[in-house]
This record gives sequence, structure tokens and C-alpha cells, in this order.
Amino acid sequence: MKLVLLLVIALIPAVCGIAFAAYQGTELLGDKDTLRQTNLPYDLLKQNSIGINYMENLLDGRSNIVSYTHLNFNSNAADGWHLQFPDDAARFLEGLALEADYSPVVRLELARRIAKGIVATHVHGTTGLYGFRVRYGGKTNLLLDTEGDGWASLCYLGDSMEPGVSIGFEAVKGGAVYPIGDFTWSDPGDRNGSMGRARSSEYWNETRYVWKRDYKAPSGTVKADFTSWMSDEYMPMEINWNTGSFDKIVTLFGKGKGGMKIFSSVTGPARVFLPDRKTVYASDRDGDVVIDKPDFNYIIMTKTPGWANRGYAGAVVILWEGKAEKLELLAEDGYGQIRLTNAPGKKSWISYTKWMDPDEMDYMFRNADHFLKQGSFLPTDVPMPENNNADYTGLAAAAYMLTKWHDPCASTLLCHAERAVDAVMKGFPDKHFVRAFFPVRACCWMILTAKELKDADMEAKYTAYLETAMEKLWMYGYHPEYGGWNGTWDHWNCVRALFMAWKATGGEEYYQKWEKALSQVKVDETGMYVNGQIKKSPADVNTYFGAMPMGAWGAAGWRDMCETYMHLDVPANENNDSVLVKDLWNDAGAGPWAQDDANPEFVGYCLAGIDMPYEDKYMVPVGSFASYDDLGNVTLRNEPLVDNPFFRPGNERFRLLKGGLPEDRKIYTAVPVQDKKGVYEIDAKNARSGLALEADVRGGAYRVSASPDGKKWHMLYDTVNTGDYRTGVDLSAFVGNRDLYLKTDRFYGDKKPAREKGTRTENRYRFVAPGGEMVYRLPVAGLVSAFAEVICGNNYVIELSGDGESWDRAADSNYYASGKENVAGGWLRLVDLDPYLGKDSVYMRVTCLDRKEYANPLVSYPGTAFLERCTLYGVYDTDKIYVKIEASEGKAEVKDTLCKYW
Repeated sequence: MKLVLLLVIALIPAVCGIAFAAYQGTELLGDKDTLRQTNLPYDLLKQNSIGINYMENLLDGRSNIVSYTHLNFNSNAADGWHLQFPDDAARFLEGLALEADYSPVVRLELARRIAKGIVATHVHGTTGLYGFRVRYGGKTNLLLDTEGDGWASLCYLGDSMEPGVSIGFEAVKGGAVYPIGDFTWSDPGDRNGSMGRARSSEYWNETRYVWKRDYKAPSGTVKADFTSWMSDEYMPMEINWNTGSFDKIVTLFGKGKGGMKIFSSVTGPARVFLPDRKTVYASDRDGDVVIDKPDFNYIIMTKTPGWANRGYAGAVVILWEGKAEKLELLAEDGYGQIRLTNAPGKKSWISYTKWMDPDEMDYMFRNADHFLKQGSFLPTDVPMPENNNADYTGLAAAAYMLTKWHDPCASTLLCHAERAVDAVMKGFPDKHFVRAFFPVRACCWMILTAKELKDADMEAKYTAYLETAMEKLWMYGYHPEYGGWNGTWDHWNCVRALFMAWKATGGEEYYQKWEKALSQVKVDETGMYVNGQIKKSPADVNTYFGAMPMGAWGAAGWRDMCETYMHLDVPANENNDSVLVKDLWNDAGAGPWAQDDANPEFVGYCLAGIDMPYEDKYMVPVGSFASYDDLGNVTLRNEPLVDNPFFRPGNERFRLLKGGLPEDRKIYTAVPVQDKKGVYEIDAKNARSGLALEADVRGGAYRVSASPDGKKWHMLYDTVNTGDYRTGVDLSAFVGNRDLYLKTDRFYGDKKPAREKGTRTENRYRFVAPGGEMVYRLPVAGLVSAFAEVICGNNYVIELSGDGESWDRAADSNYYASGKENVAGGWLRLVDLDPYLGKDSVYMRVTCLDRKEYANPLVSYPGTAFLERCTLYGVYDTDKIYVKIEASEGKAEVKDTLCKYW
């Protein structure tokens, strides 16, 4: 075995792009490069390396989650870099753990950073629920006009736009009621309720998108404002009816018959919870409910989300301003209409939670209470929960990998993994996922972790959980006569679950069923056969475009079948014969569009059956982009596949692990001391690269906050203790560790600059004319590394300075030169603040490009350059850290607090 370095380059942290050569000497993937094949011929090992390195290259320095895809990154109206799925990153973590077991490469820093990124998406107030989707800029929930009859609709943007809760009104004058159908309507201004307009380049990244509608009738006029927010603004959608013609407005949520389409169980029974957390109305028990002059300002309505998640629920939160006159719940089709009578001009709000655990309703109440008191939901970058898919499985895989390779963060991460896995498994059998393969895999990773720790009790606990989850695996769609499951997607997921069960336990029964399930599918040069029958779509979305069977056959050591399948010269999908199976393997790994989704289905996993010869292991930092061959030779390319401006290379050194054994890293411990106010003061002088706090906390909901000076506090974790769990909180960002940056500040363009000339504000924007300027002081006291995410538009120039006098250009609109998409639209740009740190402030100036500097002289931008929003991220390096563990509700008893540093 040998090590080859194709390009030696210092892996210096950067957030504005990387000056690397392209991967394997080919051109970087462009924003329209779909299924590009310049690295032919492909084989299993080459595609495994390409797939992993592509995923690594998608790592976002803001979130430590891999981005959705490289496609359409040169557009501010598409998600590009800014849509990320912790769920996909979690499945990638499984691949990284398997790669470390079955290859000479260990990407420990990458796994740790992704795991920290998933932990950062923890849904505040829950035991172990993490985000499914992160969207910087853009919008996940919107108020739109999807029905064409004057009603607005709360819509949810998932893989497609899903209309959900219809929103209309009745106007009341004297004793007369005028329904919305009596009115004609028009939408003044540029903004309107169409998806095309809301997602246009001009408005997609508008932080407060307001469209107006005028309703007119002989009886009078009603003017409506419908407000949607960017996904990382943690705000509900806002409705406001204004009128001088009517005495009262009845806001209608839902049309009644037909139910609310946003729920999977559209017309099924519903429950409505009042803020006292005691009163619950059930549509199938209580019928219509009328509450006169309610003395509360919100309700929470839940319904079962669908067949796949037994015992779980989706929820709508409806809030309102002032003292409403009446609240009515109409029982038909599961509270298909909720009617709120209030004075004109009183706002109401609505938000949707796609997935929730009814046993953890408190966080829903806390979010509503927080909004009414603070004007926002509990701060987070993720929308309210959408799914509980693979996050806990990925955390368990990361706990195993970090434990096995002696990462100092392992025990802290294990605290999160145990809570997350148990939150799912303790629901069995009453609450469970029909698709049980993720719970099975999560239990397997926890068993493997227990074996590394030599913890017999932990191993027994998760072995019992595994047996419970396995019962569900056999229950839905399994056919023992041929060893497979209904549905190609389910089948391959269950095959992987059986492989993991065998890997974790060594159980012969699991091995035999795994082999039987594998034998169900065969491939020759004529196509794919399932139980002897030709499969007409051998590589469609149900196989994640071939990635799932490739992973399974690679794990079984069936290299010949993999090679035959990879070069199969037949249509991948019977409904589209233009793409052949062999065309799906490309310069980004597997899959035609969202490679972050397809690649995790085979990378790492496919190596289990290859048996590469090697003795030593290579622990490589983020940005090494390692590959290897059948002989175990490792190449560190240090070359990206795509120019991701949000990628941040690693900080750790390359390490050779002789004999493939992990290094022993010294971890020091200390008991932190509390002051009279209950604040822990942690001596961090000896922490070289990381620090964490672990404690036993008893009671209800509690939160953990930390500060570098006892004044500026960062809320890090908010949870509820439902069992005998340790709480682990990573504090490494306070001792110079650059794994995960803290969000330290955010402001909008309407904030008054330190200096300005020729500016004006509108809808949270600040515009600047040619020859003018806006100068902001960015607070960076105590930070040793920092960057800013800035949303600017038109002919902007962003400059930075340490003194406010001498300026360096950091970014301008010429970075993207796609013409019309630049016009009036907000672009998310990262600027590196590190060269200017050392004082309490860094100065940022936004000006307007001189016309002679336009990248595209044919474009004449309307208006002027603007700043919409600026978000600061940073890392401290302090000798003392202050930590508070305090009850969010009730009391919190803290015991056995321990500080770990390394």
C-alpha cells in the first residue's frame, strides 16, 4: 500500500471559495452539468471515491450539513447551495463510518463536523428530534394564491409545492355577514400570490415577502396583507385584514368540507389543544365548539400524519392578536374550518408542523408562547419539524465512528445519539414507523458503539430494541417465500438493515435472510430481473438511480454484478428511454440531480465485500478528497469537484495510523465551579482544541447557554429530560475550535449604519445610490475567526476594513453574471472577516458599482444596490467560559457536572 499526494496545498480555512485545481484534472462541475461523464471508465471503487468526495465538497461552512446539489448554484431563484437535508447528511454519516471500517481512509474530521451540524438542528424543547430540512434564504412555508377564488393558502414547499390550509374571511357589518364570495379582488403592486412571483429571482430571498390583495363589494372594501418569511427566520405566516367598511372580520382557516389538505389525513378526526395544556377538543367526540371571548391567543390542531408513522401527528398552530370576540371549531371533516372573529386590523398567524410526537407537545406550546412574548418562535435555522427520517440513525453511526477512532467528542455526541434513538424506540410498539429500517440501523450502530465501549448493559438494551424493531421489519410487506419486500425502495432499505443487523450482532438468522433477500434480484447484459421477471425500470427513483442495489451488491462482494449493472445498456426508466442505466454514473457519483440523496445509498456501504489489502490507515482532514484502489493505495487529491463558495476546508493535520489502530488522545477532566447565581465558570486555559460539558439534569424542559464573558450569551441546547440521560454540550467554539461556527449576530438593512450617504430604506432593505455608501460596524469582540453571510443585490460592492478608512473589496455582483437573474434579487454571499479581526469591530461598506465595472453591460439594473440582511458567524478563544443550565419551564436539578477538554 502506498500514499500518493497529487497536489500539496495548505488546507487553510476559507469561506469564499478554494483555489484548488479540479478533481482528477477535469473541469469543475458547472451549475448545468447533469450526468457529465469525463472520468470514464467508471468502476465501483472509482464511483465510491467520487461519490464521497462530491458529498464532502458539498459541506457548507455555515451549517456543517452537505448541500442539496451543485446544480443551479448560479441562480438566486433556485436552492443551489442553500438547501440542505440533515436527513441526507445522516445517511452519509453511515457511509463514512462504513468506509472507515472497510477502507484505508478515515474521514474523522468530516464525520465529526457533520454530526455537530445535525446536533445544531435539534428542535428546541424536544428530547431527541432533529431537523429534516435546512434552507438558507428562500422559503419553506408560504402564503400563496393557489385556488383562484379569492382565498389564500398556507403552502408547504417540500420536494414540490403542496397547498394546505385555505385562508379567507367573512366581513360583518351590523347584523349582516358578507362572505368572501361576494367580493371581487385584485392584487396591487409587483408582489402577488403566485408561486412564480414568490420564487422569482427578485423575491425568493426577500426576508419579508408581503403581497397585498384588495377585496371590493357594494357593501365595502377589505384590504389584505399576506406575509411570508425566509425559512431561517423562525416566523409563522401572517394575515392582516384592514377595513373601514366593516365592524368585524371573521378569519376562516379551512373551507370546511374537504378538510385541510396540508394534513396527510385530510378529512380524518382532529384534536385542538388550548394553551392551558389541559383542555383538548376532539372533532369526533365533541362536535362543533364555540368559545365566546376566548381568554387565550392561540390553539394547536393535530391530526395523524399518515400510514407510515403510526402514533405520530402533524400540527397547525393558529395565533392571533388582541382579544378575539369568538372562536369556532367546525367538526366536519376533522375541524375542516376554524373561524376566528376579531376586530379589523388585528393580525393572525399560522404555521405548520409536518411531523411531531404527541407525547412532546410542550415544545409546540413553548414556541407559541415564545412568539406571543418575543415576536418569533424559538430561534433555529430549521423549519418546524417536517419528518423524523434518518437523523437519529446518522447520529448513532457518528457515535460509533467517533468512539472507535478515539475522537474526544465521542462521549458528548453519544449523549445526543442515545436520546434521539431512544425517543424513537421507546414509542414501540404503540408508536412506530412502518418503514422500520432506520430504527433497525440506528439500533445496530448503538450496539456497535456499546461493543467499542465494552458496555454490556448498553449492548443488551439496544439488542432488545433491535429485536423489537425487527418485528416491524417483518410485519409490513415482507414475503418470506422469496425473502423480499413490497416496493423496490423498501426492499433495498431492508436489505441494508439486515446487513447491519448481521454486522452488529453476528446473528446467523440475519445473515441467511440477508443472503436470501439479495438473491431476489439478478442482472445480466439484458437487464435486471426480480424473481426471474424483467424489471422494466431497473434504475429509477425507487432504486435511487441504481445507487441502492450497487451498495448492496458491493457489500456482498458481488463485483461482477456491480460492473454489469453499471454498464447496462438499457433504459433506466420505462417511462423515459432517453437515459440508459450506464448514463446514471457520472462525475458527481450517482443520480441525475440530487446527488446528496443518491450517493449515501452506496458510498462506504459498497466496500464491505471488497476486502482491500492494507495495514495502515490514513486519517485525513476535510478537503483532502481521498481516493483508493483495489490494492489499498491511497491518493490524497486535495482537489474539489465543484467550486462551492460555502465550503470550508479542515483544520486538522493528516495522520498515519500504523497498523490501522486509532490514536490515544488525552482527555482531561475537571469539575466546574458555580458562582452564587448558579453560573458555571469553566477554566479553559488548558483546552487546546476542544471542550465539552456533560451533566445529569433532572426536571422538565431546560436549556444550556454559554458565554465568553458572562455578558453575551449563546443558547446552545434546549431539551426536556424524559429519562436517565446525560446531557452533553460541545463548547469547542469558545476555545478556538473551528468545527462549527456560532451564529453571533444578525441585522437587517433598516438598521441605521455607522455612516451613510445617499441611502434609503424600504421593507427592511437599505438601498444605496451610485456615489453613496452605507458603513456598518460588525461586532467581533473576542472572535478569533469569523465570516459574514450577506444578502445584497443589484450592483453591490462589499468592502471590509479594520479601521473604517482603508478598504478591501470582498465581493461584488460580478461574481454572478447571468443577466436578468441579477436584477433586483437578493444574493447570499459569504465574506471572510479573519484578516480584519483583533479589535471590537470590523467595518463593512456597501456601495454601488460604477457602470463601467458591470460584468454585463447589456444589463441596466433598476434601482440601486441594496443590503437586505447580514448574519455573523464566529469562533471565540477565551480562557474562561460561563455556562448556565436553567429550567425553561418548572425546575431543573443539575448533578454530576463534568468538564472535558483536550
